[in-house]
Amino acid sequence: MNGTAFSIFGWYLIISLLAFIVYAKDKAAAKKGSWRIPESTLHLLSLLGGWSGALIAQQTLRHKSKKESFRFVFWTTVLLNCGAFALLFIPEVSVEVQYWIDIKLKFWFDNITKPFILTLLKKN
Repeated sequence: MNGTAFSIFGWYLIISLLAFIVYAKDKAAAKKGSWRIPESTLHLLSLLGGWSGALIAQQTLRHKSKKESFRFVFWTTVLLNCGAFALLFIPEVSVEVQYWIDIKLKFWFDNITKPFILTLLKKN
């Protein structure tokens, strides 16, 4: 598995796990009658690639599995995400994604994320 494929696989794995956790928190909040996670947040997680975790959560937790308007938007986000994934197999797009992962994410991590984490660690 090359670096790009590994990064994409890792992204889908992490965002799906996050989506499952967020659905579980929303289900618990629904049972308690407390503050709920906005549906737009659930849809955003699906659009970003967490739809498999969201789908598993819907089935295993029986959460958001019957509301037709929610299901319509959910499946729309699945189709959009799958379409974006399919674009990765077009060579010109794949080269651009590789550049973004190699250059842009490294810059973001080195200049924003890493200093932020180090600052947090120094405070503790």
